[in-house]
Amino acid sequence: MNENEKNDGIEWFCNDFVKIQRDETEEERIEINPFCFAQVIIIVNNQIPFHFHRFWTKEQKVICADGGANRLFDYWEEINQLELRDKFIPNVICGDFDSISPSTQSYYSSKGSEMKHITCQDTTDLEKCLKLVPEAQRILVVGSLGGNVSQELSNMNVLYSHSQEILLYGRENLIFLLSPHHSHFIHCKEGTKVGLIPLGNPCESVDSKGLKWDIGGRKLEFGGLVSTSNEISSSPILIKSSHPLLFSIDFRK
Repeated sequence: MNENEKNDGIEWFCNDFVKIQRDETEEERIEINPFCFAQVIIIVNNQIPFHFHRFWTKEQKVICADGGANRLFDYWEEINQLELRDKFIPNVICGDFDSISPSTQSYYSSKGSEMKHITCQDTTDLEKCLKLVPEAQRILVVGSLGGNVSQELSNMNVLYSHSQEILLYGRENLIFLLSPHHSHFIHCKEGTKVGLIPLGNPCESVDSKGLKWDIGGRKLEFGGLVSTSNEISSSPILIKSSHPLLFSIDFRK
């Protein structure tokens, strides 16, 4: 690859997500690549990926989206680490509060979490949370994949409607949006299954290097070619698209 092209591109470091979800490291904390560091973590009301707290540092702002606080509260029992519950306290809990339980709200309020009650019904709880951090450039949304398909699609819609780099993080997948006309360098373990999904619009031209089945400038669109269950053959891979393109990573071996 051309070095100037790499200097002008956008890099995504995804190895740590794959290692943690496959439980390939036994360390309680891993050393996060600084380029992978998310300034904000938002926890939504869905299954939380195992070991996600290894990405949680004191420097980050952590927001629970309404019922996401219940999920966080229960998570520590699920992973048999109840002693960590009072060490990982979100900065803010935000939403219309139709999902959070009174006991969870009372617990986190007593630990110093700020309660942001927003009653607007025209936005999702995730969108309400994003409005609190307009300055953040990279955001990790925990629990945003898996379960309710319509909710997953709603979360994917947020990738298109916000300018920040937002990563949707579930127990089995990671998804983010590749902006058009940029060279995207994605660092991930060779052999990992990936997908290039032209959701919302056709992608008239997509180029790639480092995939088992490179795209070669072809058009991706629903009703035509969609690159699913592709595979990383050499890392980092390079992808450049004429239009916004979803990139998915499958954690399963």
